[in-house]
Amino acid sequence: MEPHEQPKNDQQRRLDALRALARQNTPVSTEVAPAAPTAPTLDLRPPTRKHPRWLALTAVLLAILVIAAGLFAYTRAGSHLSATASATATPAPIPSQLALDLTGNRLYCPQQVAWSPDSLRVAIALTRQGCGPNPGASQSEMVAIFDARTGALLRTVDPQPTLSRLGAPGTAGDFVWSPDGKALIFDASNTATTQQPSPALLIYPLDSGKPHLFTSTLTTAFGQSVIWDLHTGVPTLLPALLPPALSYQWSASGQITVAQPAPTHPTSGSYTGSPIVTAPAAPTFPIWQPGTVMPIEAVDSTGTSTSLLPLAGAVFASSGYIWSPDGRYLAMPLHLAARLAPIPGLPVGNLGPHSCSSSLQPNCSGPIMPYPDAALATAIKAAATPQVFSSNGQHIVQYAFQPFPVAWRPNGKILATILPADNGIGSDFSTPVTVRISLFDTTTGHELSTLSIQRPLSSQQPPSPDQIELSWSPTGKQLALFDYGSNQVVLWGADQLPA
Repeated sequence: MEPHEQPKNDQQRRLDALRALARQNTPVSTEVAPAAPTAPTLDLRPPTRKHPRWLALTAVLLAILVIAAGLFAYTRAGSHLSATASATATPAPIPSQLALDLTGNRLYCPQQVAWSPDSLRVAIALTRQGCGPNPGASQSEMVAIFDARTGALLRTVDPQPTLSRLGAPGTAGDFVWSPDGKALIFDASNTATTQQPSPALLIYPLDSGKPHLFTSTLTTAFGQSVIWDLHTGVPTLLPALLPPALSYQWSASGQITVAQPAPTHPTSGSYTGSPIVTAPAAPTFPIWQPGTVMPIEAVDSTGTSTSLLPLAGAVFASSGYIWSPDGRYLAMPLHLAARLAPIPGLPVGNLGPHSCSSSLQPNCSGPIMPYPDAALATAIKAAATPQVFSSNGQHIVQYAFQPFPVAWRPNGKILATILPADNGIGSDFSTPVTVRISLFDTTTGHELSTLSIQRPLSSQQPPSPDQIELSWSPTGKQLALFDYGSNQVVLWGADQLPA
């Protein structure tokens, strides 16, 4: 190598070193070409900040609470599924006959049966203890809700603890379903300490809603009807009995007035038409609600009523719960009554001032109401047919009859009733008693078919005509009978009923 080349090489080496140093400080592109795998290297990035131990524990606890809340919601939904299942599940087929298992569920003394608006459930007022001699002598403790297709007990409702918690002095009495089927409405009037109770109303939701109590400072006479405004919670008093009429109507302000008055001069043998229920709540409603037919005994020469003379007639009476079309107003209860036309084919006795009970007296002696159809006329004639008894060698003719229930199918084509001779009351109880239901065609008055139940000897109660009642489902596809004395509730399906 020549001597003059050495400086050049040193200079070149310095320049190469500077270029290398510059390349190390020059930013590189973010797009890096794939490289072949290399051996693991140490992670020289700053260490990640670790969370405190209490924060991790809090996260675990929150997760547990979320899971528990979900389980509670699921369980609560399951517990109330029975009350709202009809809105989500496909209903089971309607059975031919279904006897609800009251005794097996330790439920006794059925006193009221109310169908849900969709006809899928039936609610029954019951007790957990023994029965009195008649429904009026036993205070219902709860309401049991059954599936009307399967007979399964869906749930029980005990309104009394709720009333006590809300400070109500009275006890829960009769009840009715709300129009949407999501609540039960109880009459909670204070009847414990006075014969003039103060109206009160308990709204008991069947879902997760809170019960609500409406109270009032008004006082009502025995048997007086009350109309509740469920928007304001204010009641309005009605007369003890509305004037007899063929139908009544709701006003926009929640008043009930006569829609179709009774004929002033009814023609013998003419019928005004069977009642037809077109909806759970309609602008007008007929007088012929499910009710009871009672005899009007004649009076003798001394003015004393007696069952040994031809009857002075019969009276129809009902006591039920009527909703206004918009569901805002509820008449609870609404008492209706009318004196019926003379019994076809039977002599008529003299009407006296004490022929009827005081609660029915205004309409017992009022204008005569024609029969709605041939079915009711046939039933009353059969009930009022004189009965001949022998006593001490003498024949005694008995004209009076025991009160009997009547219930029209919602389409008005069939009348269901239990005639006095078929109710099993008054027998010697030496053998099981058969209770027979008659189903009459409202157009012809002919008996179409009969249904029956057996009252076992062990459950016989002292005779009481209000021990047995009938109730049609809103669809008219099922008929319910409840027998207080034998602790039975039986439902019959469409294939057991006339079309």
